[in-house]
Amino acid sequence: MKTPADLAEIRASKHYLVAMRHDNADAVKIIVGMGTPGITNGAREVMAAFVEAVHDQHLYDNVVVYPADLGEAGKAPVVVVDIPGEAKVTYVDMSPEKALKVVNQHIVGKKAVAEYTK
Repeated sequence: MKTPADLAEIRASKHYLVAMRHDNADAVKIIVGMGTPGITNGAREVMAAFVEAVHDQHLYDNVVVYPADLGEAGKAPVVVVDIPGEAKVTYVDMSPEKALKVVNQHIVGKKAVAEYTK
């Protein structure tokens, strides 16, 4: 069992996860399809990879990662990247490795990863 001090330390070390949940109209939104098909095909791991990459690159003030049911049967896991002022991009058959490339190339580099789109 964890002590109150242990729990406080865990909470403090994960503050960025809470910060990423605050929606901001100007933020880049990474929406991970967490319906049954997505979860069955690894959406939890994909979402964790996005959260970790956003944290590692200190993008959490400008990027929000959150789950949604995207009705993604057949192409799951599905991820939608919504950058204000640009067309939404839908990525299909995502994996944690692909998530890292999307963060680096699309979110940071401002160029969609065409081979992962539908």
